[in-house]
Amino acid sequence: MSVDFLAGKDDIFGIANAAFVSAAAAAGLAYTAQINFPDVLALPPNVDQIYAECSFVVVTEKQIALSRIGGKKGYQTVGLFAMQVFSPKTDASALRVAQTIASAVRDAFCQPPIPTEVWFRDQRLTPVSGSDTKNQTNVVVTCTYKTVR
Repeated sequence: MSVDFLAGKDDIFGIANAAFVSAAAAAGLAYTAQINFPDVLALPPNVDQIYAECSFVVVTEKQIALSRIGGKKGYQTVGLFAMQVFSPKTDASALRVAQTIASAVRDAFCQPPIPTEVWFRDQRLTPVSGSDTKNQTNVVVTCTYKTVR
């Protein structure tokens, strides 16, 4: 089956959103944790709460097949999904909750069967130093899909 950029991105963001929302609800937060996606107008995040920013970038796209019929070509795209999960340093328990949510998102990309034609590998968590006011944990996933055009 063929997957184009928009369908692949929608599948990836859909999996991430479902896992984030579910894990945030299970954490029993007194608020709804915000998750932002590119191309979606969102309110500025409340920096006193856990929130996430998502992105997907294409790293490589190469031709992998040539058809004799119809002149179509097969391509393989490799990209990186990233979710930055932020938590306020003013809340001592927020970092652990944010890392639990980030772990659930990472795990969602490891659980078969995933109903998509996008393949996921190298799922990982990367805690980073953040800033003076917030901690940051990144979820990074390598994504691969094939398209014919």
